[in-house]
Amino acid sequence: MEEPTDFYAFYNRVLRPEIARVEPLRQQTVTKAWVIGILTAIGTAVWIMIAGHLVGWDSSFAYYSYIIPAGIGLVAWDPVKRKYRDAYQLELVTAIIRRYNESFEYDRDEAVSEVAFTDSGLFPRYSKSNDPHCRGTDRVSGKIGVTPFEFSDLEASIPNGKSREQIFKGVFFVADFNKNFSGETFVTSRHAFFSSGPETPPGEVVTLEDPEFERMFATHSTSQIEARYILSPALMRRILHFAQQSRAPIAIAFSGTSMFIALFNRSTKLEPVLWQTLHKPGLFFGIWANLEFLCGIVDEMDLNTRIWTKGAPAAEQLPP
Repeated sequence: MEEPTDFYAFYNRVLRPEIARVEPLRQQTVTKAWVIGILTAIGTAVWIMIAGHLVGWDSSFAYYSYIIPAGIGLVAWDPVKRKYRDAYQLELVTAIIRRYNESFEYDRDEAVSEVAFTDSGLFPRYSKSNDPHCRGTDRVSGKIGVTPFEFSDLEASIPNGKSREQIFKGVFFVADFNKNFSGETFVTSRHAFFSSGPETPPGEVVTLEDPEFERMFATHSTSQIEARYILSPALMRRILHFAQQSRAPIAIAFSGTSMFIALFNRSTKLEPVLWQTLHKPGLFFGIWANLEFLCGIVDEMDLNTRIWTKGAPAAEQLPP
């Protein structure tokens, strides 16, 4: 990890020559996007007029036939978009991540697994749904100190009548806590689920001694003793500080051997930028700063301080 001055030196030495090769492709992609968009719009209008003339305006086919030219336009756009995405992510984003920490792995088409998402226990309606959907991209994984971690963009939805309800969209972060939890403990921003209505995690309400923490978070756990031991005054302060940095609703779970963090309405910022020039150092420093924020969770939560030993329940490790 480097200071901003070091990043700009890296930008000038490594990224700038790569940007000089990718920027013309971005400009070509923008031009092709306009051409494909205009031709698709014209083709759709002509198609509907012809369909209406041939089968009559009373036919639903005349109205829904726009799907055919629109589909052709999407098929034409997909390889154009993919070519630019490949260049942007494989040449620019990968270079930034490797510079940040050469041991990190970046899988742009992978995400934190659905198993990890459900194991967190933060979204019980998702686990109970008969047709849940979970997808994501831009998975970053590795070790910070002695702590394995991974995070990615993630979206999750469940059926709601004839449509689907999005229950999460943001960054999902998983890190090893070096502890086999005997129960499950959940900390959620009191407005974390504002987009889909309150979703109460399992367990009993835990009332903690920190008034500021209580105002910002609701805590539930299947073990009152374990929850109070996990959520020490120091960790509550760290969670409060982290929440102020994130400036977005968060939900945290301590379950199994891991700590799960759902950051609502946030992004890894690793997807390609199309509609602005790449000759802006601030654009790529934004990626760097976001990496520092997300990877900084390990340090912010002090996860490298191994105060517990895996294999024994927390209750057995409580001080006498």
